[in-house]
Amino acid sequence: MYSVNDWVFSYGAGAQLNIQLTENAAVTLGYRYLLNDDATFSVLGTDVELEDLDTHLFEIGLSIGWPL
Repeated sequence: MYSVNDWVFSYGAGAQLNIQLTENAAVTLGYRYLLNDDATFSVLGTDVELEDLDTHLFEIGLSIGWPL
């Protein structure tokens, strides 16, 4: 059984670029990275162990606004 007080080393980084298309529209490009070192925990009595969970997230978005 694992304690809720166990420590897990994590770090992350990200970058985002906003490109203005018009006065009211913009495109957003982004990247985020997250690393969780080895983690062990219990879910509903079942022990779970994760080894170096790397997450890479690429995102693209379009925002459109209207003047008030």
